[in-house]
Amino acid sequence: MYVLYVVKYKPSIISSYPGQTVNETIDFLKLTCISDGYPAPTVTWSRDGVVVSPTSVYYSNSVTRSEAGTYTCTATNEMGSDTTTVQVTVNCAKTESEPFVRSSESYEAAVELDDTPLRDISLSSVLPIEIICP
Repeated sequence: MYVLYVVKYKPSIISSYPGQTVNETIDFLKLTCISDGYPAPTVTWSRDGVVVSPTSVYYSNSVTRSEAGTYTCTATNEMGSDTTTVQVTVNCAKTESEPFVRSSESYEAAVELDDTPLRDISLSSVLPIEIICP
């Protein structure tokens, strides 16, 4: 006589990316989330609370600035769930026009980037500013 025990356990995410930086329009974005659990968990990717992929892989073949942000991978089964987040940064596409800085009082100034990522630029202003990529 044999006794078969089925051990159920909540999901755990065992692999994901800490963050990704991609270039607008020329790069693709692929986020993969590997999890473990029994029964096998259902895995989804979401951004801002909205599911963007009902599977363990999120893929975009031509990234736009609107895809920048924090993505959450969630693995769920009847025993519980686990989540992890990934920060996606999208660099502006190279254009003939230079990015510029705009304040709330419509002051504009050209910014010479020389391939410096926007996250490395330091600006001082009393007013809110916005970096615009043409």
